[in-house]
Amino acid sequence: MLSIQSLSIKCGICDRFDSWLQAGQPVQYEILIEQTTRSGATYTSGMKINLIVDKVTPSPDIQYYSPSES
Repeated sequence: MLSIQSLSIKCGICDRFDSWLQAGQPVQYEILIEQTTRSGATYTSGMKINLIVDKVTPSPDIQYYSPSES
């Protein structure tokens, strides 16, 4: 599920990954965003988010990059 609320995006992964995600283990989500303007120009950016499973992280480690830096 992907929903956009204001400027934040929520992505639910349901219970399909429960067996993979073990509490206390580090995980990294990588998000790649490609935007195309009406004139056809394409802009790409991304981010990597480091989290600990089952732990609320008020200020997660987020690294922003452009594809040439990945």
